Amino acid sequence: MKKNVKAGFSYVWVHSDDIFLYKVESKELYPNREAIEELFSFIMNIEGVKKANPTHGSLAPIVADPELITSLTKILGGNKNNWIGIQPGFETGSNILIEKTMPRKALPFSPSEWENVVFNAVKILNENYWLPAMTLIIGLPKETEEDVIDTINLVKRLENAGFLFIVAPLAFVPLAAWRNEQFFDVEKEIDEARFNLIYYCWRHTIIEIDRLLPRLTSVGPFMKYMINFIAKFGSRAMLKRMEKWGKKQGYKITRL
Repeated sequence: MKKNVKAGFSYVWVHSDDIFLYKVESKELYPNREAIEELFSFIMNIEGVKKANPTHGSLAPIVADPELITSLTKILGGNKNNWIGIQPGFETGSNILIEKTMPRKALPFSPSEWENVVFNAVKILNENYWLPAMTLIIGLPKETEEDVIDTINLVKRLENAGFLFIVAPLAFVPLAAWRNEQFFDVEKEIDEARFNLIYYCWRHTIIEIDRLLPRLTSVGPFMKYMINFIAKFGSRAMLKRMEKWGKKQGYKITRL
């Protein structure tokens, strides 16, 4: 970090597949608040470091210890004019699918609580000026149409609550314990429910572009106008193209 600061970089991205597992001692995966606070305090106290944020972190630990996020916000200087970013794995809105595929992701809660874990985590993050850019997985092993609909409904629930968040659907990739499964083939396995999930996530992204872009572009007035115009026009053009493709496949597009 000192080397990067010397080269003129004052923003630290603390990379981990899950920052909330840092020095974890609990078998139920309660976060080690003291260790995480110590880590980020150390980073922010390095001369020349002005900002920092983690890259990835799970949602369940946020709900298990909301005070951790409150504390980190103070350490990192988060406020209404300085939001902190993090990338959590939403994965699915289906409690049943979480239990079938990744039950420990919900720890220290049970898989049957996953939907509420996601909702409450986003709520806690927003209340502390954190913006989650989440990913979910389409085509998980044993995924059913009902699972996909549950995911759509959870995205809708988050949106209706007025939360700030991004959610991007990704195709299932077989790794580790799933190495004997098949890749999700979007062209062959896409169906009406999965199309609607992708479509609805993109539609929500447009809502967030409209809300967030003016705050995220700190350039001159002309460039700011151009970035806003391109982002808003381009995202809507993509949505219309998706809608046209879906109708061509005979899909009924859900109006949520």
